[in-house]
Amino acid sequence: MSNSLKRTSDSLINYNKQLKAGLANGIKFTDLMDVMIETSDKNKLLDAVHKLVKFRLSTEFVNFPIQYSKADFYLLFMNRLLEEHNLSTATQLKTGQIGNSLVQYLDPLSNHDSFRFSINNSQVAYIDTQMNEPIFYLDFDAKLLAFNNESLLEVFVYNLKDQLGAKAVSAAINILMKFASFMAEDYGYQVNYSILDTRNALFTSFATHDFDRHIIDQLFVSAAENGYSLMAYNVTGAQLELDDVQVNIFDSNQGEAKSAADWGLQVVDPKNKVSWFQLLLKYDFLKNWYLDNLEHLELETRAQKIER
Repeated sequence: MSNSLKRTSDSLINYNKQLKAGLANGIKFTDLMDVMIETSDKNKLLDAVHKLVKFRLSTEFVNFPIQYSKADFYLLFMNRLLEEHNLSTATQLKTGQIGNSLVQYLDPLSNHDSFRFSINNSQVAYIDTQMNEPIFYLDFDAKLLAFNNESLLEVFVYNLKDQLGAKAVSAAINILMKFASFMAEDYGYQVNYSILDTRNALFTSFATHDFDRHIIDQLFVSAAENGYSLMAYNVTGAQLELDDVQVNIFDSNQGEAKSAADWGLQVVDPKNKVSWFQLLLKYDFLKNWYLDNLEHLELETRAQKIER
């Protein structure tokens, strides 16, 4: 065989070899997709998603023009986890308008808003597509899921409630809380529910320590106008009596001479099922009071402690 023919043969052999390698790579990808689609083993499900997110599907010789993005895989994982917990009808996935990426619709909200994941370096955020607000953050390395107070209020209380009512919004939030609880139960994730937390013993500090007690006077007047009473609590604080729920607003460091004031609130109900978020959703006078005084009343996500 002449040198020119040999070079041609070697080139074809290499070309054919690279094609086979590219196609074999595609088969590996579809095998991972099969696992994500079919497995009932939740550890295999999460492992498959992690591998798919890192998978480089196209090669120099074989290009796959239509591919899911990393954010799409996280959304697919969320839907599959809900599906494994018998909540397959709670959400729908559709192709959105941003680069044909996937978006998720929460059934109680109908088509009023949709959600997707956004990735910024190592930070994975679940955001709504109408206002681009991050509803919660996921850190797969630290095994942490944290809800965002400001975005929860902005999207669900101040926006969607007016369009759909409290019942639909509450049902949608329950889906997200269930997903968070599944991440905790199935994978050992730590979940910061923020204003969605329903534990009676939880005290959450206000972000600012410059608390003006005249704000309590405003609540006293507003509560009375709506048929509810406000009473003294913990020396300098106040307790709002609602329908089988108490809201305690007080300085958790009251009586500790060497400690700076630490004002915040605590929600107490008989069944440990009511959160501050639910109260803002249900009582307009409380929502308006909180919003009007947000500079002083905004809750510090990380400043939470258990009252004994």
